Order: sequence, then C-alpha cells, then structure tokens
Amino acid sequence: MRALESEKEFSKWILEVGIGLSGDTIKLPSECYPKEQDPVKQLYNDVNFKAVTAEKLKGRDILTVTNDLSIEQNNAVLNSIHGRKEVYDI
Repeated sequence: MRALESEKEFSKWILEVGIGLSGDTIKLPSECYPKEQDPVKQLYNDVNFKAVTAEKLKGRDILTVTNDLSIEQNNAVLNSIHGRKEVYDI
C-alpha cells in the first residue's frame, strides 16, 4: 500500500484490520468522517453548473449500495444543474 508520510498511522491501522487484529467491530479513524456529510456537495462543490463541461465532471463518482440510492444521488446532482429540463421516454 502506498501512503504519504502523514498517512503512516492510517496505513498501519488498515493493515491491522486486514489481518484481523481489530476485533469484531471496526471504528474508523476520524479522518474517514468528513465535516460535510453530503456526497453531492463533497464531490461537486467546486463546479459551476452554469458553465460545466464534460471534462470537468470526468472521474467524479459516487458509489452506492443500492440502485434506489444511486437514483437519489443522481437526482440530487441533476437538481444542482440550472437550465431547462427534458425527460425522454424510451
């Protein structure tokens, strides 16, 4: 595992989890809990949706465990984009 010098403690912890030294429950380090708990805001807070390009959005992903959550997150992103909305039936 590659880690920055500032991440050495985290990399040691993750290795301990991998070999089962953490016990039955795992408590994530505080750096795993961002101050902003909204994934859409975390991922797109620097994007001006009035002038966004496909290149600017490239490589930004939100992973979810269910399709329903995926649709919910997708709708949150779409609601952030200004302009006329079209719905196409296929």
